[in-house]
Amino acid sequence: MPHLPTFDKKTVKALRKGEEPVLERILRESYAAMVEDATRQMGGGDGAPRVVQNAILQLWEERARIEEPEELEQAIRQAVHGHAILEVRHRAAPHEAQGKPAAPQAPAPANVDEVWKRVAAALHAPKAAAGPAHKHAPDAALHGAASHIAEVAAPRSKLGPVVGGVVMLAAVSVGLWWANRKGAESSIDRSFSSPEASTQSSRPGQRGMVTLSDSSRVTLGSDSKVIVPPIFREKGRIVKLEGSATFAVTASELDPFEVRAGNIAIIASGTVFSVRFFAGEDAVIVRVKEGQVTVKSPQESRALAAGGGVAVAKDGTMQEASADVLEHAFAWTEGRFTITNKPLREALPEFRRWFDLNMAVPDTELLDRPVTVSLPLDKTKDAVAALEKSASVKFVYEKNKPVLRDAGAKAKKR
Repeated sequence: MPHLPTFDKKTVKALRKGEEPVLERILRESYAAMVEDATRQMGGGDGAPRVVQNAILQLWEERARIEEPEELEQAIRQAVHGHAILEVRHRAAPHEAQGKPAAPQAPAPANVDEVWKRVAAALHAPKAAAGPAHKHAPDAALHGAASHIAEVAAPRSKLGPVVGGVVMLAAVSVGLWWANRKGAESSIDRSFSSPEASTQSSRPGQRGMVTLSDSSRVTLGSDSKVIVPPIFREKGRIVKLEGSATFAVTASELDPFEVRAGNIAIIASGTVFSVRFFAGEDAVIVRVKEGQVTVKSPQESRALAAGGGVAVAKDGTMQEASADVLEHAFAWTEGRFTITNKPLREALPEFRRWFDLNMAVPDTELLDRPVTVSLPLDKTKDAVAALEKSASVKFVYEKNKPVLRDAGAKAKKR
């Protein structure tokens, strides 16, 4: 992006407090650079002011997660990038290929004054009328999936920063759920691998937010992805999860919301629940925070109320998840990293996943040592120190690669 103005902590603090005059100042001072960058990313056209408008509205929605001036700049860059993609996709009019005309957009604002007028109107519109995101961004709700990811938290560490992410996704919905016919099930399964499916993912050391077109929100854990298939968008709501996520589902009595994870389906109406499914693990873990969900496997079905948790084995059998299992699976939803009495061989993938730390262990005997740690997710250096203390190992660099050695062994020349 062209050079943005320099923001200070006072500006960030005022934005976080919800002071609209500061948002207007940010818009006016950044407008020229944002328009230039949006135009570049779209390859020309007159939609740049609309991109800026929607990016500023997104910035307002995400203000609570911005703590430093550099995070504010990054949020602006990422918001422009995401909405520029939406603008390009709307131009492509994918619905025309299905025999449907593309939904019309509101005319692009002509200048910064008109942009702010529209932003202010959206901020003060009645909640039911304003919609979940931007009243003047229908493409985000009507046209396929956007691919926008932005920073939500950036812990600072040379060992591997934990980066948060915000993903804005215009989700599509699909039709039938678990009890439907085998043919329909096959169509759903195929739709997840369709080129038209939208996949949003977080890398190791990164978390993210996905906003669906029904206003449901998906908070992605690290090294995770959510897939939204396109083909049944007019018949229901369904997504597929690989990794860990929390779902805050918009209520709909007629249109249940379903998450596919491994060999199970989690079906809800309006509720908040978390799911963990990583390939290679022994079970899918589900925990309900608010409301109720139904967990279905090929073997059985179980209703879970708020506070309940279940572990579903690979054979489809279910059992109540212990407090330790739930804490390990979902401590990240409260910004923490927790491992309780796990062997080092099982702990290492978690350190890679949540802190982006790939540590080799040449001495395989160390892999059986138990590890117990609990600390904030944004403390990478503290994570290494806690691992060293718990497993009696020493973190070192050998040939510029991180390695764990026995802390009690005598130092060797390498």
